[in-house]
Amino acid sequence: MLFLAILAADPQPGPIKAFGDWVVACDNLHVCEMTSLFPSGGGDDDPADGAGFEDFAFSIERQPGPGGGFAVEASPYGEVEGAVTIRVDGKIVASGTFAGDGLRLTGAAADRIVAAAANGRQLTLHDAAGDAIGRASLAGASAALRFIDAEQGRAGSVTAAVAKGSKPASAVPDAIAGPVVRFVRPSGAAARVSDAMRTAMNEISECG
Repeated sequence: MLFLAILAADPQPGPIKAFGDWVVACDNLHVCEMTSLFPSGGGDDDPADGAGFEDFAFSIERQPGPGGGFAVEASPYGEVEGAVTIRVDGKIVASGTFAGDGLRLTGAAADRIVAAAANGRQLTLHDAAGDAIGRASLAGASAALRFIDAEQGRAGSVTAAVAKGSKPASAVPDAIAGPVVRFVRPSGAAARVSDAMRTAMNEISECG
């Protein structure tokens, strides 16, 4: 019974939900993230006058608590460099520069993207020449944002992305502390992997 009580006291991750072309989940600290899926049926027609699209994963993350902000990321499966703009239904809502393996926008830029995405149909990423190089259907994005509002206890407050209300930011629950994982120093000698064990593992894994 004590073990069950300890489990119940620890913060637990929320369920994984799919809404349209987005999937969303919150971890045990109520940090929530929604990620785009490839639209079924190919989505809308290309708005780039024949320009090719790369494969991108777009994600929107929100931190918990009254002041929890958004972060929007675009992660390509290929190599992308240089300045880009993010547009929702053809309107530029933010800009940035790819560095390393992706683009991450926070603050006012992320807020503008989320506000537009909540009522938009398609998000597109454009290179410096204005050609669209990536896209995501926004079908289900509003529902995913509403789910985050509910999971973080901000529905009905001024901080909500979709489920807005008149409650002040102070009505939103504070971010919770993570569980403490204590380090246990190993002792004794490491077990030896015998030749027979190695052979058996290689056979099971079918990898030399």
